[in-house]
Amino acid sequence: MKKHTLFIILIIGIALVIGIWRDNQELTSNNSAQMFTTLPLSVGTALQPHKLPDFSLIDSNGNTFTNQSLKEHWSFVFFGYSHCPDVCPTTLGALSQISQRLGKGANVQFLFISIDPEHDSPAELKTFLQQDKFHPASFIGLTGDKAKIKQLANVIGIHVSEGKEVTLTSEHIEHGGAILLINPEGKLAAIFTSTDKPNAIVKDFKDIVHQYVNTV
Repeated sequence: MKKHTLFIILIIGIALVIGIWRDNQELTSNNSAQMFTTLPLSVGTALQPHKLPDFSLIDSNGNTFTNQSLKEHWSFVFFGYSHCPDVCPTTLGALSQISQRLGKGANVQFLFISIDPEHDSPAELKTFLQQDKFHPASFIGLTGDKAKIKQLANVIGIHVSEGKEVTLTSEHIEHGGAILLINPEGKLAAIFTSTDKPNAIVKDFKDIVHQYVNTV
């Protein structure tokens, strides 16, 4: 057999091996995603993990916060605003309870993204989130360009109204009240709509982390 023919057979063999390896990798990835989406949770919904759009915000200490800041942490994320009369204080209180139940050893960060950056400066967010009623959670307040924050919220699946509903006592912004969970790869992993059940969210979170550790 000529060397040229042997070379062609060798190239074909290598291509077949690479093709089989890629198929196996894709199958493994799909199986992992399927395992997450079928994970039974008490109050949350596990999602096929997917990357968030690129963003750049300012935290309550004046530092830049980007997608990279999500890496190597589990992140509970909530969109709201400091002057919210009901949903936000209640949900932040639930997140505080979640923080307390998980303890200081948990590799978790709690993010509060303002949908009213015109009033929620970094300093104002810091003062708001350091209230005793939100302890022991160490919330990271995030603010930035209003249009970009709204776009990020909508892409993730959090509704934010176009404007403010003005009443005799305040200005109300209609918005979704769900809590989002971001995994250590910076990917959206789950959503919790029953935010009044912190114990159940903690249980779901632990189940998700267990699944993640045994899959990734």
